[in-house]
Formats: sequence, C-alpha cells, structure tokens
Amino acid sequence: MSLDRLQSFCLVAQAGGVTKAAKGDPAKQSLFSRQIKELEEFFSTELIRRKGRGVALAEAGERLNIIARECFASLSEFKSECKGRPVEVVIGTGDSVIQWLLMPRLAEIRQRIPNVRLKFLNLPTTDAVRPLADGLIDFALVRKDAVTRPLEARPLGVMDYSLFIPAPLAARSGRSDGLKPLDGLPLATLEGQGNFNEWEIYSLRCAAFEHV
Repeated sequence: MSLDRLQSFCLVAQAGGVTKAAKGDPAKQSLFSRQIKELEEFFSTELIRRKGRGVALAEAGERLNIIARECFASLSEFKSECKGRPVEVVIGTGDSVIQWLLMPRLAEIRQRIPNVRLKFLNLPTTDAVRPLADGLIDFALVRKDAVTRPLEARPLGVMDYSLFIPAPLAARSGRSDGLKPLDGLPLATLEGQGNFNEWEIYSLRCAAFEHV
C-alpha cells in the first residue's frame, strides 16, 4: 500500500488499460500490472478485470478510484495552502449555468472563499458526470436524473426557462396565451445536444410560456 501504487492504479483506471496508461513503455506496463496486483493482494479483492483489449473497474475498483482521486486532490490542495497559493476548484456545467448563474455571483463567491481560484468547464451534463466520478473535476452542476452511483446529488434549486414577447404583439394575437404571432417563426436555441435542444419547438414554446 503506497501513494505510488494508488497513483498507478488511477492512471490505469483513467486510461482504460495498462498499455494505454504506460503509453507503450514495456517497463511501465510491467510496473503498473505488478502494482495493481499488489493493491489487490493488500485489499484482498479484485480491483480490475480484463475487458477486450483494455480493462474495466470492478465494483471495489470504482470505489477505490474515487477515494484515491479525492485523496490526491486533497493533498494537492494542502500543498497549495502550504505555499500560500490559491486552491483551484474545478466546476463542470453547461454554458447557460456558467453565464447566467455563476458568473454574476463570482464577486460574492470570491469574498466568501478568497483563497480559492475557480475554474469553470463548459461541459454538457453527460460529459460532466464521468470526470466527476473519476475525480478530474470537483463539482458538477447537472440534472439530478443524470447522477449515477456512487455519486450523490444535492439539490441547489430549480432552473426555469421563460419566453418573453412584447405586450402589443401578444395583445394582437387574439389568444389568451399570446403565442399565435410566433406560429411559423424560426426559433434559435443554444448550440449543443442537451435535453433543452431536443424538445420540439411547439412543446418548448408552450412550456416556456407557462413560466412567464
């Protein structure tokens, strides 16, 4: 049991195979394989299993990967604190959350945690969950239904989308919902493949208007 063995295990877990983690170096391949075997002997359980040309983490391996990455992240923060450097916290979430929710509150956040340097990564929900599980980012602001074990979700609030149209235009529509003037007009949304962009235009308009 050593930090060096844990680091090798995390490298293999992240790369998805011993060969990829070693980048073709035979000496490193042998070292990584031996170190992982020693970890399995130490914990008396299987950590990885072969899957095609690579490896897959066993259930115990997934837990150890999270624990080890959290440990390395904490040690890195401790090192920065000892040197008086700001601790970097990486947050992965969509562009709309970054622009509309996080950036306007950046000054307030910095006042509350002055020795922290925030790094925002523009990641779709599906692309944010995996790095979070691997310990590559510290937090992810995503939908609750996207979180899978062993990750846990904590509610932060509800984010609604609203559609606003000029009052005179709505008054001329002759409809209580004021949407008739929008019939047949093109609708521009944020680029990407998230759930928001997968809604049909008609459903999106009606759902958005209900929040006005």
